[in-house]
Amino acid sequence: MANRDVHSRILLLLSNLSSVNLIFSFSIFDRDYRTYEYVNTIFNRIKAKMSNNLTKRDIVTKVYNKTNFSQKEIRETVQLTLDCIQEALIKGQNVELRNFGVFELQVRKARIGRNPNKPEKDVIIPKRAVIKFKAGKEMRAGLNEINLEDE
Repeated sequence: MANRDVHSRILLLLSNLSSVNLIFSFSIFDRDYRTYEYVNTIFNRIKAKMSNNLTKRDIVTKVYNKTNFSQKEIRETVQLTLDCIQEALIKGQNVELRNFGVFELQVRKARIGRNPNKPEKDVIIPKRAVIKFKAGKEMRAGLNEINLEDE
């Protein structure tokens, strides 16, 4: 398949995108492996530019690029760290990470709400636990430097 034809099909697909969660079908492309690799590379670049979220995979990749550890070891370490944080929060403990921030457990009181579809009927919202994050000193300083005018 000619590159120009691949480009036109990619542009057609891109014009129909409405969310970051991309569903990409390679059935319209040749089964040629080089074409698949070419399209896959472009797809990954587009997906990376569209997503503003930092994922666990991104963290593993960044640490891998800066250290001599294997990706498997890093992935396990990141997962163990997150598991420890989760366990502490479930036990009701706050998690304090110096220069980063504090995860605090808060309890929201039970209250009465209204269903917008049936405003005449009250809905009881039960008491529940939520997690609040309070940024640390260095994080706040970094957040203050963000240029909000570009958005």
